[in-house]
Amino acid sequence: MPRFLSLGLIVALAFGAWGAPRVAWAGSLVFSSLDVVGQTAGAAAGIDARGRVVGTTTDAAGVSHGLVWSAGVTTLVDGPGRGTVLGAINSAGVVAGSSATGSVPDGVFVEKLSAGVAKPVSASTANAYFVSGLNRAGVMTGTALTSGFSSSAFITAGRRLSLLAVPGATLSYGSAINSAGTIVGQYADAASVQHGYSYAGGVFTMIDTTLGKAIGTALTFITDTGIIGGSYLTPSCSLATCPALVHGLVRRAGVDRAYDFPGKHRSTTVIGVSVAGEVVGNFADPTVQGSENTHGFIYRAGVYHQIDMPGALYTSIAAVNAAGSIAGTYIDAQLVTHGFVAICPAGSGGCVN
Repeated sequence: MPRFLSLGLIVALAFGAWGAPRVAWAGSLVFSSLDVVGQTAGAAAGIDARGRVVGTTTDAAGVSHGLVWSAGVTTLVDGPGRGTVLGAINSAGVVAGSSATGSVPDGVFVEKLSAGVAKPVSASTANAYFVSGLNRAGVMTGTALTSGFSSSAFITAGRRLSLLAVPGATLSYGSAINSAGTIVGQYADAASVQHGYSYAGGVFTMIDTTLGKAIGTALTFITDTGIIGGSYLTPSCSLATCPALVHGLVRRAGVDRAYDFPGKHRSTTVIGVSVAGEVVGNFADPTVQGSENTHGFIYRAGVYHQIDMPGALYTSIAAVNAAGSIAGTYIDAQLVTHGFVAICPAGSGGCVN
């Protein structure tokens, strides 16, 4: 198990759109596959309060395009270059992502859906950028791949992008940003130990959990109320003696709590919480080999519920909104990747019961 969690599966689809099948889960979540005509693969990366989803598509020529799904309608978004990857959407209807440019392999841009005009951000030189967070004020965070196979978290201010110099870091990732502008992420120090961090008002704070026998912490989300979380790492061991190496983590009001999906699973990661307090994440099943061993979960009222796109071999939840609707990626029986969304209908009182 690598010390750093994956930056995410970046895959794609193609031009046009067709009606995707909708299947109700055992609760009240309603699933839709985010497929478009001519697809080769697909993924979803973010979801806003209205249930709009952003993702990425790749056409038959191997060119990636941004994808926005809203109430069953799919729109393609292309940045100011060849090849687009969308990573975030905010409540103002602005999407953010990266696209290839002439002088830099990837540049960062934002685009308001109603305007349809992409605005490039002046970026520091890097080999590639991945946007993972965008707040209502338009501030972005994410990760820049720099020289020497290293990486650095970044932040934007208006039309400028700056790399974040996390103290003591040999490499860092930017994971999420809330409405107050606080960024969370993770970094590795000179001893290759993983730490979480927060960044607000120009000040970095190292965040390590004291749960269990933690030897590393990774933060993947922050809510507007200041709840943070992700995962923490414990020492290697055999499946028989201690099945889990990576454990889900949520910190509320300074108090940490661990989440481990029941059974012999090597890893559990939390990716977010809903307003109702549902904890959402993914877990890995060690009984299945290869990449088809990941499943989503929702923890509600003391009970873990496994979440899989119907018929999928693999399901990975990427984002959850305040209402409890989720978005992510799944692999079908033909080993093709697709994005998906599972909407929690308004007034349902919670989608796992």
